[in-house]
Amino acid sequence: MSFPTQSCSTTIQLTDEQRERIKQNRERALRIQAEKAEQRTTLKQGPTAAASQLFPHVGGMAISNNKPPPPIGERRVCPRPIQIQPPITTKNFNSPRPSTSSVQKVLVQMDFSLINANRFKVQFTPFNSDVVDKLKSIPSRSFNADDKTWSFLIDDYEATKKALNGLNRTVNLKLAEIPFDVRRLFLSKTTVKPKVNLAKIGQHLLDSLFSFQRSGVSVGIERDGRILIADEMGLGKSIQALAIANYYRNEWPLLIVCPSSVKYAWMGQFKRFMPDANVYVIEKQSDPLPISRNTSVAIVLSYDLMVSKAKQLKSNSIYVVVFDECHLLKEQTTQRTKVAFELSKIANRVILLSGTPALSRPSELFTQVRMIDPKIFPSWVKYAVRYCGGKKGKFGFDAKGRSNPDELKTVMDKIMIRRLKKDVLDDLPEKRREVVYLSGDAIDAKIRELKKARDACEQANRYSDAKTKKETFAEYYVQTGLVKMRAVAEHVVDTYFHEEGADRKVLVFAHHLAVLDTLGVAMARAGVQYIRIDGATPAHDRALYCEQFQSDRRTKAALLSITAAGTGITLTAASVVVFAELYWNPSLMIQAEDRAHRVGQKDSVHVQYLLARKTADMDIWSLVGSKLKVLGEVNLSNETYRGIENSEKYCGASSLITDFFNVMNCGDDNGEPVTKRIKPMDFGVTKNEIRHL
Repeated sequence: MSFPTQSCSTTIQLTDEQRERIKQNRERALRIQAEKAEQRTTLKQGPTAAASQLFPHVGGMAISNNKPPPPIGERRVCPRPIQIQPPITTKNFNSPRPSTSSVQKVLVQMDFSLINANRFKVQFTPFNSDVVDKLKSIPSRSFNADDKTWSFLIDDYEATKKALNGLNRTVNLKLAEIPFDVRRLFLSKTTVKPKVNLAKIGQHLLDSLFSFQRSGVSVGIERDGRILIADEMGLGKSIQALAIANYYRNEWPLLIVCPSSVKYAWMGQFKRFMPDANVYVIEKQSDPLPISRNTSVAIVLSYDLMVSKAKQLKSNSIYVVVFDECHLLKEQTTQRTKVAFELSKIANRVILLSGTPALSRPSELFTQVRMIDPKIFPSWVKYAVRYCGGKKGKFGFDAKGRSNPDELKTVMDKIMIRRLKKDVLDDLPEKRREVVYLSGDAIDAKIRELKKARDACEQANRYSDAKTKKETFAEYYVQTGLVKMRAVAEHVVDTYFHEEGADRKVLVFAHHLAVLDTLGVAMARAGVQYIRIDGATPAHDRALYCEQFQSDRRTKAALLSITAAGTGITLTAASVVVFAELYWNPSLMIQAEDRAHRVGQKDSVHVQYLLARKTADMDIWSLVGSKLKVLGEVNLSNETYRGIENSEKYCGASSLITDFFNVMNCGDDNGEPVTKRIKPMDFGVTKNEIRHL
């Protein structure tokens, strides 16, 4: 079956009506396209032109665009900006309109801090004229243009706060205030304390004080016997402590807690300045504490024994306590600090002594301040935040920084007195000598061996010839150096090169090479840079070393042989001279002292002799004093060791030992003992450490 095919080119015929409709649609589309293009151009020209285009009849005035209006049937509605309105509810009608003042309220951080005992300062950020106007209303105001701070009298503190509180409607203030317990220390007080009667401390003790020491004693008494004496080393903190303690003699017994190495130094101070006191030095755990509440009793013990005898000490209620080298109590968590704090709460009078109270590390002052007055800083965290830059760190609470240093210094000045040598130089003699008796396990463990050497000397003196006597005494002298050297090294490093110590230089004299070696190792371990001059030092190196010590600020110590470096060199950069060992020729020791005490020295020289009981030191020291006295009587020396605590002699036939000096002072070697260099490895110093000295 087949179908007829149709052509695909069939033409559709339009009616006239259809053609007219197409024409109108085309014209309308072209007109709309032209209008849109014109609107885009007008919007680019500016908002006024756009408004004229979009709203040609605003305000009843026709704005011509030079075009005839389109036919009514073809007019388009002009586009308008769409505004989304919230739904109309009862809540919308009742809600108050936002306050203009609350929207414009500015946050201002204001920091208050003390600048001295009379004034405090205010710093704020950002700048706000309303805040400035309020600060200007305080009569005692003062503006510092350098640091942009305002300051006021401390008595105007509350008035300043009240004035600022009036800004609460316009300014959101965030105040960092001075703690109340700190402010109360400086508020005006009408009560005036009576003048201190220093005669109560005793005429002998009073006459022994320099004028600046009398001032320190007066301050300590004015503060009711609770004070931190932080004078620079060598200015006599211990005698000031004894004077303050003696003022409160009716509250004794007195307790003195100190490092073990200086217990006998305190004994010497008592014998020199307070000979009527009954002093008990507690040596070991089994030693009993005196239980009698006698006003002549003084107890001296180490920090370790304080801890072990804590229960007895607290039960006895000791009311006058001295803590020597109190920077040892800087760690809050140690047992010694906890016991010391408990004792300070019981005591009426608490005297802290330290030449290095860690003033550059505020975190270490917290415990010491609380021992004087626990009310000042009741909270460690608040203290740390305010003065140590305390904040939460990556590994916990970090309080190693500093903040508000002026305020902390002002607080410390309220409980502490600190003088430097340069401040009191006019009161000091040109040269001051001191004897320090060393003790401790490092010495006690060797005493038995030393006794054998002493017995050998006595035996030789009875039955041997001069050569044997000389050799046996030389061995006794060597053994004394070996017994002392560890304690000497510990004392020198801890006393003069503490991490917070003053920027000072020290000369350390010794005779035996083994002692110098030990001192060198201790210096190296402590990171102290030093020079060393002994008999093996070439002449050209001596001059270089001396120049280094004089000019290099990093070089803090000089280790010197008494016989090899005691003459011919100038080391006036040092104002401290330490004798780790004695020498029986006093002229050599005086000359050694004068390496620092000579023309060019601008400071008072402090000379310290380190002695150990039950050693050759006791006999040599006695002989040296006798020789100086003889030289003075024939006008050959104006030096004297009078005024220094005389050492106790060994209990026994001391005359037998003294006889040896007649032998030691004759012969071709001018009395210098024949000594050998002891191997440092024999007493705990490694070859590697010696190699790096």
